[in-house]
Amino acid sequence: MRDSGFGDYFEQIFISEKMGVKKPDKEFFDVVERSIEGFVPERAVVIGDSLTSDIKGANNAGLDSVWFNPNGSRNETKNKPTYEVKNLNEINKLV
Repeated sequence: MRDSGFGDYFEQIFISEKMGVKKPDKEFFDVVERSIEGFVPERAVVIGDSLTSDIKGANNAGLDSVWFNPNGSRNETKNKPTYEVKNLNEINKLV
């Protein structure tokens, strides 16, 4: 995260392996929500590269999502991201 240039945007980072709850399980997102004081779902966004983990999890939790898709892969799943970007710098335009 430090090397990405996005580190300053995050106060906390949640890693499923350390939390004991894996995405796309809604419980992962429930734990995150309980961990962030003043969490507002309408102001949250899940950023991820996995349609079956990150984006499906966001869908399960009712959160907006950004699919990081640098290779321009086709989405052949039922999991629908709110946004799709090929370059992480594109996220700046969304926030």
